[in-house]
Amino acid sequence: MEISDLQFSADGVMVNLPTSKTDQEGAGRKVGLPFGANSDTCPVRVLRCWLTAAQISGGLIFRAVSQHGRV
Repeated sequence: MEISDLQFSADGVMVNLPTSKTDQEGAGRKVGLPFGANSDTCPVRVLRCWLTAAQISGGLIFRAVSQHGRV
């Protein structure tokens, strides 16, 4: 999943899933994630914190980490 697949808004984040194994036509789909009631466990807030902490502004959202801790 890449940064370009996310659209943040006042309601949460819209995630574009370009393909999935149940999507036989490859049409993709968009899934909305609303803000959670608890700020400590809110998926939208946690995702924003991750992107800020990891200094990710483009490309892949989740990066591979080697057994030696290298990103």
